[in-house]
Amino acid sequence: MSDEPMTARCMRCKENKEMKDIEEVPMKNGGTMAKGVCVDCGCKMCKFLGKKKEKEEEE
Repeated sequence: MSDEPMTARCMRCKENKEMKDIEEVPMKNGGTMAKGVCVDCGCKMCKFLGKKKEKEEEE
């Protein structure tokens, strides 16, 4: 994934924190999820990104 900082809720810190080692993972329902690690405590974090909308080309 890109090097852009992404924030998500850390369940251990109980705050929105920045994630590192981010990777996008596909879900069963067709959406995507970003998985990473909290920069402060090292706890696993995830953020639901939703489904990517495909652009319909009109002729």
